[in-house]
Amino acid sequence: MSKNQDRTFIPLSSDTETKPTAAMRFAIANAEVGDEQRSEDPTVSRLQDRVAELLGKEAALWFPGGTMCNFVAIKDYAAG
Repeated sequence: MSKNQDRTFIPLSSDTETKPTAAMRFAIANAEVGDEQRSEDPTVSRLQDRVAELLGKEAALWFPGGTMCNFVAIKDYAAG
């Protein structure tokens, strides 16, 4: 079965492949915000805590895009 026929396939190649639903837009518009650089964004902090919990890790990081995430992952891997 090709990946186009597989109903469980989720395209992660681009941040622009999916469009937010009305509920997603509502959540975005009503999210608590703060300065993430100073760890003052409660929404990002809750997301990082939840992902760390789900993966059984001490901590998690949120990145605004796939390019930044990939860059950090490569640098981390290269650092050993």
